Amino acid sequence: MSEINVYTNSLSDDLIPQLIKRFKDYEMEVEISPYFSFVNVDEDNCPYYDSLVFKFVMKNPAHQLVKDKILRLKLGFSINDFDLEDAKSDIEQPEQSFIDKLLRRKKEIIEFAPPKFESQLKRFKKVSSFYVSSGITYDYRFAYLISTILAELTYGIYSITDEEYSITDKDLKSVTTWEKGSSELTDKTYKQIIAHEKGIPDDDFDFQEFKGW
Repeated sequence: MSEINVYTNSLSDDLIPQLIKRFKDYEMEVEISPYFSFVNVDEDNCPYYDSLVFKFVMKNPAHQLVKDKILRLKLGFSINDFDLEDAKSDIEQPEQSFIDKLLRRKKEIIEFAPPKFESQLKRFKKVSSFYVSSGITYDYRFAYLISTILAELTYGIYSITDEEYSITDKDLKSVTTWEKGSSELTDKTYKQIIAHEKGIPDDDFDFQEFKGW
């Protein structure tokens, strides 16, 4: 599973029609659940408080299986308050060995983000997280596209954390990449989405038709 985070200064429901309008630029007609809110994200006020539900039709799908079909996707999602100093204090730093202390070697520090991004993250107060499940075809499309569009519209910072196999350590390691939101990033991401979907065999292509929110 991948996790995509978008760091912003603030969020409002005025962003919802802007997101829908921007989706049209990528050959989709999209509706977002009327229950969804960027502001009232809690169990009492929003039935899908831990997810984002989409109704959509694609104009030029990579697979003819979904041509002219009205589809539904439920994407894992959360919004939380963000403070850079708190986030940095939560990082478990490696212990320095006795030999390193004896030789006065510089202590390794794990940073929350590269310095050029940390300077911008200081002013952000919210983080929106999107979760990509490898077994659901359109999770990839919507998580990557809505997160880049959101970062673009809010002048935010976008990060992806993937698990990659380390040959050296023979284990999975979390690897995070960082980008500043922009229309160029969204365009590049869309091209990657199309390439990804074209590479999925029909037998592995999973989708759900829309039957209600």
